[in-house]
Amino acid sequence: MPELWSHTVGDEQYRVVRAGHSLRLYTNGVLHSQYNPNQVVSGALWDLLLVPAFMYPGLLKKALVLGVGGGAVINMLRYFWHQLAVVGVDNNAVHLEVAQQFFGVNGAEVGLHYADARDWLASHGDDQYDYVLDDIFGGKNGDPQRPFAFDAQWLHSLCQRLAPNGVLAINFDRAQQAYQLIDTLADAMAELKIQRGWILENPSYCNGVLVLSKASVEMASAVERMQTHRILDSRLRSCRLNYRATRCI
Repeated sequence: MPELWSHTVGDEQYRVVRAGHSLRLYTNGVLHSQYNPNQVVSGALWDLLLVPAFMYPGLLKKALVLGVGGGAVINMLRYFWHQLAVVGVDNNAVHLEVAQQFFGVNGAEVGLHYADARDWLASHGDDQYDYVLDDIFGGKNGDPQRPFAFDAQWLHSLCQRLAPNGVLAINFDRAQQAYQLIDTLADAMAELKIQRGWILENPSYCNGVLVLSKASVEMASAVERMQTHRILDSRLRSCRLNYRATRCI
């Protein structure tokens, strides 16, 4: 794969490479972002972070992305919702630079912030969002890892940012972690009045994306909304979407 850019800061190594028509960002051997503007939906992991946005039962206007990486998900969201206002937070300044310079994450409706997600949520008022995505990962030697535990306090912080009918998605590098969380945080979810929970998986990846909402959002409704876009219409052979949705709440 042709290397377009590389950078080293202390022990941190960054690479932007081209794989076919796709751009990829690697940090310490971990693939953080992949995006092809000519094939927005590719059947890859990042599609799982797009699907939950279609569960929102209205016009998506505001989204919060915690863990920007190269900004692939932001680009995907704004491909389908052109007027969407997106706030992106990442504790890695190089990631934000790459997102802007290589992945084209720019525009008046996109605000990128260099900060720890926990600190940012604690210090930036009480704005609410239609879609909140927790995609916070670090890692070494190709092994992605969450930098802090996902506990009841963090779940509460995220849910505070959900607008009425808002949708929360959390990416885990192992699907089993998502299933376990349903059990370990059952009391917290009941206290927060979580009405629906789904886990999205792609058979080609180990990840599991946990989707939660205080509203009775339905996967069938999300599928209907996606079918209005040809590249998301799973009835067509040309559709590259590849996921399984399991209801857990």
